[in-house]
Amino acid sequence: MTTRRQLRADTRVEELCKSLRQIAFERGPGAQLPTVSMLCKEMEVSSVTLRDALDILETEQIIYRKRSLGIFVSPNIHRKSIHIFFSANNLISEVLSPFWALLWMRLEQEVRRREQFKNEIYTFHLVPQIADTRDSVPEDVKELLRTQRVHGVLAVGLHTVGLGEDTEPSIPCVTFAGGGSWLVIIDNAEEGRMAADELHRQGCKRLGCWLPNMLYFDIPGWNAHDIPHLSLEEMASFLQFRKTLEEKKLTYYPEFMRLPHLPLSQQVLSPQEQGYLLAKEVYGGASDLKPDGLFIGDDLLADGALTALEEMGIKIGKDVKVIVHTNAGSPILFGHLRKITALEYNPLDIAQAMFLQLDTLMAGLPLREPNIMIRPRLRK
Repeated sequence: MTTRRQLRADTRVEELCKSLRQIAFERGPGAQLPTVSMLCKEMEVSSVTLRDALDILETEQIIYRKRSLGIFVSPNIHRKSIHIFFSANNLISEVLSPFWALLWMRLEQEVRRREQFKNEIYTFHLVPQIADTRDSVPEDVKELLRTQRVHGVLAVGLHTVGLGEDTEPSIPCVTFAGGGSWLVIIDNAEEGRMAADELHRQGCKRLGCWLPNMLYFDIPGWNAHDIPHLSLEEMASFLQFRKTLEEKKLTYYPEFMRLPHLPLSQQVLSPQEQGYLLAKEVYGGASDLKPDGLFIGDDLLADGALTALEEMGIKIGKDVKVIVHTNAGSPILFGHLRKITALEYNPLDIAQAMFLQLDTLMAGLPLREPNIMIRPRLRK
């Protein structure tokens, strides 16, 4: 339990850090600061408090200390500090797509590229998110931003509403797969339009659209059945898919537009299991009317569905044309790619878009739009 004395000490260290940062920036890289005894006297602090502040500033690369020589301003004092917060739940969950590991790798790749020409230091953090659909960032992350010198933040899989806005100056935060002020977003509406358009071009007349049920995101600390999830009517990909059918004057079959459903008494199923059961339900039923064109908006859902279709003797690419949301570099669907059409997203496009938006914000330049939309590439 934190005592009042500890809180006062932490506040004093924070105030001291702020004063010493200002001195360091005024004197510039390589300059020597006063001795420990002189600083204690000038700042009216104890040697213990000063040591704590110097430890923090050395970690931030504001100063460095040489034994018997003194305290010096770091040559990296003008280097910008960028923190990358990545939801740990997206990497450790057994039911989520390898997309998240690929995105982590692409962010690291982009960091290595930028290090060659940018005077920046990058710090990666795996963050266990809080069960809150508006602000899922833990308090220790917010405290880090309040107490350390940070110029920009990238966040993946976290809701970051208000993050960095209570610091002085405020810290721009660009978010992917979460809520926030500046976002990079998968263009689901364009994905739905492209899927319907391509299925129509391939001669399909009875089109179906299957999208993932968000209940399969089994996040520690969350009750899976309490996680707010969207109905089809709230999903941009479905709405644009249906609109494109209308524009092409194709018959709309509501029974082919599906989300996997789970009985409330049942355990959370993997997306592959959901796709498998959904395909069995739609194509194994008594009705002779089946989709001849199918858009599946999730690679794992598609993996299970395609397995079930093949088990039932349905020839993919002949009996039914299939278009699937895929991710560049992912091994999922590798054995099916010859028979399907892919709407492929590249995690590197997302990583580069996040840094592009952050660069603009850190430079103090206006953004043309608060969001960057990532469109898929059609891969046949």
